[in-house]
Amino acid sequence: MFYSRLLKNAFSLASRLRVPKFERVDYSQFLKLGAISTGLAAYSFSTVMCNDDPVREIEVGNTADIPEGSMRKMQIGENQDNFILVSKVCGKIYATGGKCSHYGAPLQMGYLDGFSVICPWHAAAFDVRTGEIFHAPGLDSIPTYKVTESNGKVIVHIPESKINSVSGSFRSKKMVKRDPNDNRVFVVVGGGAAGSTGVETLRKEGYTGRIIFVTSENILPYDRVVISKNFKVKAEELVFRSQEFYQEFDIEMKTGTEVVDIDADHKVLKLKNGQEIHYDKVLLATGCSARVPGPFKKYTSNFSNVFTLRSAADHDKIRQSIAKANKITIIGAGFLGLEAAKNIRTTWPEKEVTIIDLEQKPLANILGEEISEQILTTQKINGVHLITGQQIGSFEGKDGVITGINLPTHASYGVSENSTLVETDYVIFATGAQVNTAYIPGNLTNIDGSIRVNSHFQSENPYIYAAGDIAQFPSLLSESRERVEHWAVAEQQGRIAALNMLGKGNNYLDVPFFWSNQFLNVSFAGFSSGHDSTFTESNGENDPSKTARITYFFKGERCIGVSSVNWPGSVLRLKIALHRGLMPSKKEIINGSVRFSSIIERVKNSNPCGANCCRN
Repeated sequence: MFYSRLLKNAFSLASRLRVPKFERVDYSQFLKLGAISTGLAAYSFSTVMCNDDPVREIEVGNTADIPEGSMRKMQIGENQDNFILVSKVCGKIYATGGKCSHYGAPLQMGYLDGFSVICPWHAAAFDVRTGEIFHAPGLDSIPTYKVTESNGKVIVHIPESKINSVSGSFRSKKMVKRDPNDNRVFVVVGGGAAGSTGVETLRKEGYTGRIIFVTSENILPYDRVVISKNFKVKAEELVFRSQEFYQEFDIEMKTGTEVVDIDADHKVLKLKNGQEIHYDKVLLATGCSARVPGPFKKYTSNFSNVFTLRSAADHDKIRQSIAKANKITIIGAGFLGLEAAKNIRTTWPEKEVTIIDLEQKPLANILGEEISEQILTTQKINGVHLITGQQIGSFEGKDGVITGINLPTHASYGVSENSTLVETDYVIFATGAQVNTAYIPGNLTNIDGSIRVNSHFQSENPYIYAAGDIAQFPSLLSESRERVEHWAVAEQQGRIAALNMLGKGNNYLDVPFFWSNQFLNVSFAGFSSGHDSTFTESNGENDPSKTARITYFFKGERCIGVSSVNWPGSVLRLKIALHRGLMPSKKEIINGSVRFSSIIERVKNSNPCGANCCRN
């Protein structure tokens, strides 16, 4: 009953945050990992006055009864959605807001790793001592509350004004404004995850010079992750910060502004409108745009019912027109295409959705064959027609409207063998992305257009930094150079790049993490590019909607990445194992001498804060 009620509250919260509801998860699997506590703490309270704001003193239990390395949820008042998180690390007890500032996940369902509490949904991380967010995704911190101990009792002090919103997130207290005497000019180009995190990090870290924030889109930075998952919400509702926020912290926001060239010798950005911006340092974070295969580009501009899916503008065009469509065809079975299919089928079950992809086993190279097949089977169970291993011959249409797609061969998956035409009245291209780097000097870029950076995200020009989708960075884990196109990765890279623009000397040693929601909850940590073998560990029922799987990716004998489906919390812990070098060898995993449960024990026994007290 408790878990059912908790999930219901979490789903309701996710809905209010304008994001799709998460799939039902069996949280008993979290409990088996032994890393969380879900009990509601009993408490008593009294009220005292402090600076004219009453403070409620809430007794949360006995000091001796709160285990080392544990977390517990404590509801405040009658509202089940109003709760704090009480944690004990290195013998000291901390109290914070109970929800992740990203999408509101209940943090007690996550993982306590030293002083870090890690969100169970998307791996955002917060310091329980300060509440500050230090790992993406998310921009805001969580509140912290004073804790005292008296006669063996633990007491949390909560201002009366906050008593009904104890989990409310807040903007970092460290944000500064511009000092007119500071003549430095830093420019951030690109309004996506890396850029928006970069500008805020500069102000959090005490940079008081001028910040110019340039984006080619006609909208303030927004939650791009949602655009493939919810076609009913307006893009403007997904905006992170208001114009007033940027004005308050003296961040000069230039929307609808495109950089077309960089004069690196003179530190000048040239804009499409003819203006020029002189900089001392610049962070390039222009991300990617939708890629449409050459022969089909004409259809996206000449036909009214053909769309791409990448930007806020793309999303709003689809939102305004898709309700009238009946037979929707998605070209591309990557993450965006599959998420869009799930979105459409759950929002409008009466609509026919067909996906066509050139690959016989879409996503197999990224997630592994078993998980890829499980995802495709689940899409089919939920009414999505899949045609894989299939080229597109041509489009048929009249009066500016596509009416069908000709297929020259028929490697079928859900479509009859004798079909030569897929009838459609709506087409979405989700055929990958191309980096937006044409404006960057050619001596700084690779053949694929990505920009080479070091572990500080500094390019070969010391005054030019790059982060996010366009940055090719060195990885100690994969022992090669990598480029990753995922939101949380870009946010974290933007944060690290901004720190290094300020001379902090922070190396990017992170293990990339991403997630996808497409009838099943899928997550991944590390890298799959460059792997030469895989091994999949399965658990639970032989049912595509319920079977839990973890796929390990190997490069030689080393594990460089992991993917999972229906295995809550697994990748959060494996991400730590990858980061700390705790992963077993290929031989150990394949011969069965080490399994997931054994790896988790290694993580528990690792030493995140440098003292034995953190071992839990």
